[in-house]
Amino acid sequence: MRQLATVRSCCLALVLVLAAGIAHAQPGVIILRNIQYAAPGGVSLRLDAYLPPGAGPFPAVIAIHGGGWHSGSKAAWATEAVRLARAGFATFSVDYRLAPTYRWPAQIEDVQAAVTWLRAHAATYKVKPDRIGAIGSSAGAHLAQMLAMRGSGGTGTGSRVRAAVSWSGPSDMVELAQSDDPAIVSALTDLFGDLGNTALETDASPLHFLDPTDPPIYHAHSIEEFVPFDQAALLRTALTDEEIPQMETILPGTRHARGYEGDVWLQSVDFLRLYLVGRPQIGPPTGDD
Repeated sequence: MRQLATVRSCCLALVLVLAAGIAHAQPGVIILRNIQYAAPGGVSLRLDAYLPPGAGPFPAVIAIHGGGWHSGSKAAWATEAVRLARAGFATFSVDYRLAPTYRWPAQIEDVQAAVTWLRAHAATYKVKPDRIGAIGSSAGAHLAQMLAMRGSGGTGTGSRVRAAVSWSGPSDMVELAQSDDPAIVSALTDLFGDLGNTALETDASPLHFLDPTDPPIYHAHSIEEFVPFDQAALLRTALTDEEIPQMETILPGTRHARGYEGDVWLQSVDFLRLYLVGRPQIGPPTGDD
C-alpha cells in the first residue's frame, strides 16, 4: 500500500508538471510556475504553485505581493512560498492586475478569483478546499484582509478564507486617504483615479465589511512606518469589538512589511498552522519554519 501511495503521488506530480508546462525543484517542494487562474477582459492572470511532497491533501495559503497596488509580481514571494511548502502548506503566489492601468476593484476581484479557482482545482493540487488562508505584505496585506472580511458566512466556500496574515496592511482606506504623505497620495490616486471618492474608498476598506463570521487575523505593524500606525489600532479595535480572534505584533521603528519579516515569520507560520491545521508548533521551531 505504501508503494502504491508513492506511485500515485509521483504520477500526480508528473501530471501537474505537464499541465503547468514549467516545473522547478527545491528539496522537498514541487514548484509549478505560470498557471493561469483567470482571464478577466482577456488579461491572463497567473500564479506559481509550491507544493509539499506527499499525497496530501494539504492546507493552502494564497500569497499576495505588495507594491502599492501598482507594482510587484508573484516572484516576490518565491523564497517564502518554498518555506511555507516545507512547513506543510500548499502555497500559491499570485499576480493580480495593477493600477493605474486597472483601478479598484480589479485587485480584489483577482485575488478572490484565485481563491475560487483553487477551490475548484483542490483535488488536482492536493489542497483541502475548506482550509485556505491568505498572507500578504503592504498592499498585499490589504488584499489579504479583504479576502478575510469581504463576504459573510462560512469560510470554506467561494472566495472566503479561513485565516489571514497581514504585514503592514491598511484597513480603513477612507482614513488613509486623508494622509498628506506624497507616496500614499500617489498610490491611492493610481488605485482610485482621484481621491475623495468616499464610496470607492469605503468599498476598498476591509473594516467596512467586517462581521462576526470573519476569520482570525494575525497583523503586524511598526510604530513609525510608512503605513500610519493608526491603521493597526483601528484594526485591533474592530476585531476586538466583533470578538474575532487576532494576534498582533507591534514593532519599534520604521521598518515596513517585508522589512521586519524575520521578526514575525515564526508567529505568522504558527498562526496559519493553528487555524488551517489545528495545532501550533510544538517544541523548538525548525529552520524551515
